[in-house]
Amino acid sequence: MFRDKYLGVIGCGNIGEAIIRGIIAKDIIPKSRIIVSDTIPSKLNYIKHHYGLKAADNTELAKICDIIVLAVKPQDLSKVMNWISGSLVSKKLLISVLAGVKTGKIRQLSRKKVQIARVMPNMGALVEESVSAVSFAKGVKEENKRIVMRIFLALGDAIQVGEDKMDAITAISGSGPAYFFYLVEVLTESAVSLGIARDIAERLSVKTAIGSAKLLSHLKHTPQVLRDKITSKGGTTEAAFRVFMSKNFSGIVKEAVIAAANRSKEISGGK
Repeated sequence: MFRDKYLGVIGCGNIGEAIIRGIIAKDIIPKSRIIVSDTIPSKLNYIKHHYGLKAADNTELAKICDIIVLAVKPQDLSKVMNWISGSLVSKKLLISVLAGVKTGKIRQLSRKKVQIARVMPNMGALVEESVSAVSFAKGVKEENKRIVMRIFLALGDAIQVGEDKMDAITAISGSGPAYFFYLVEVLTESAVSLGIARDIAERLSVKTAIGSAKLLSHLKHTPQVLRDKITSKGGTTEAAFRVFMSKNFSGIVKEAVIAAANRSKEISGGK
């Protein structure tokens, strides 16, 4: 069972802390079996005291823990792996949330036949509304796959995919929140240009975005069905969509997503 495992989190930034918070909130692994590490003393002290956890250096953490979450910056991966590789054995599970880092790279740096999962959560993890894409390297045991899925379901939703889909998913759900933030930003500026006070414009835009997301989630209709319910013939919404269509809005979005996916491929060393 999961609860007899020791879990270590290396890197206690936003995503690392969100993982810790989700595991504790859903009581997946007892706090007494969670160990944390971070290079920033103030951050580490906050995590230790706020969540009541033990801390250790990376080498000691890797010796003790059955499951090790890598939540550091991609450029710090080689250094971290140098610290922990001597403690890795085949039964241990590495979970990487590093953007653009393939499981093959982690295996190469580990120099061991360790079990590896790669996960792409998004910013929604901070409010337990992430959708996390999960892929597994060859050789991960079914029990460990269940552990990974259970951990990331605690942050919202989790979907298992092939690693070859990670660049596309990065462009959709990894970068996706920024697209929606931009739309809210533009709606706010449009409202201000029409004479609405900025504080009211922000409330209107943000609440409209939240309500729209909840409609998609709760009503289970397709986006097109919901859009059609609002778009009456000859009305204001139709007038707005005539402009969107004339400017090829859908083509712009698709082109932007493809650019993001291609950049993810470049970062991860793909073709």
